[in-house]
Amino acid sequence: MDPVWTTTVLLVPLVVVLTAGAFYLYSAVIGLLSKTSVRNKVVVITDALSGLGKDFGDMDSMPEVIEEILECYGCLDILILNSSMKFKAPVQNVSLEMDKLLMDNNYFGPTTLAKGVLPSMISRRTGHLLLINSIQGKLAVPFRATYAASKHAVQAFFDSLRAEVEEYGISVSTINHTFISPSSSESTEAASSKSIWSLLYTKKPLGVSPDEAATEIVRTLSNKRKEVVIAPSLPKVAIYARSFFPNVFFAVMAAGVNNAAASEKMLTAVTVRGNSYPAAFASLSSGCGLTVQHDRQNRRFTVTPGSGAGVHDCAVLHYRFTGHKEVDLMSTYVPKTFRGQGVAALLSQAAIDFLVEEELKARVSCWYIKKYIEERPLQRYKDLVIK
Repeated sequence: MDPVWTTTVLLVPLVVVLTAGAFYLYSAVIGLLSKTSVRNKVVVITDALSGLGKDFGDMDSMPEVIEEILECYGCLDILILNSSMKFKAPVQNVSLEMDKLLMDNNYFGPTTLAKGVLPSMISRRTGHLLLINSIQGKLAVPFRATYAASKHAVQAFFDSLRAEVEEYGISVSTINHTFISPSSSESTEAASSKSIWSLLYTKKPLGVSPDEAATEIVRTLSNKRKEVVIAPSLPKVAIYARSFFPNVFFAVMAAGVNNAAASEKMLTAVTVRGNSYPAAFASLSSGCGLTVQHDRQNRRFTVTPGSGAGVHDCAVLHYRFTGHKEVDLMSTYVPKTFRGQGVAALLSQAAIDFLVEEELKARVSCWYIKKYIEERPLQRYKDLVIK
């Protein structure tokens, strides 16, 4: 046998083993650095159940919020903007007040807070701003016009800001994620449909797990990556299709709207306190994973799993529409398969009005969860009854 051939045969497995070992060592080191990247750092995360998240709906209180943040520890190293609000309805059924509310929470809130902490970061010549945005900051899908507009606007703001503050050593990162699957079972169920329309438009698309999203967030902080898209393959393809084959993308989106049954439900609107809500979607869809629905025609009230659980533990909802009330996860209105998933459910003021109108009684509980911040179990701290 040729000596060269023998040497090659012996060296190939050795090279493979050494390469695998080096890759494993590299991954271990990166993982260790990721875990230590935020240690001994002052980090602020805007959820929606704390006062900070709710203040996004009240812009007049933002100066006090910013002052309180800086006075607490004297400085701020990392700001994670993780609050959001979304609403699903045809454009003609959305009031101007609702448009302004979404823009306050999704655009003006994050940008005002970022501008408020920037002087401190610039003076220290260090800091990291991380925006948890949505894939709809890159794409726009039907029945979410205002939501997509707010996400595009905040994406553009932080893209511009990134270039402006680079000279001061300040990092700006944006994470555009698709729907966060609250459980593996829902992802498996959605996996049976592979079309671009089903993944971007339907209520239960194939998303990413909360663990995967959380891991990517930590990696982004550690490596100071500028932009990250957390999504399965097809939504990523859709982003490129929107840029290179726009007519194809528009046709796919229009095909979803042309579904006669869905369109008929969406176009049937009701009015609550001067604000229009589609009858089939008589609530604000919260990023925490549940949607309150009221079918007025069939006199049916249900709470169903939504599509945004995980990263946005709870969407910011203004007290004028929600009263900060949350539905009890153990109530009879919640499907048994979804109980105990560890996410909060917001009950919109519209749904509360319907409950009263239909003479239904429901026990409403306030819950909060800080899984990604303090890793504490879900705690119940208040009950109240709607009469």
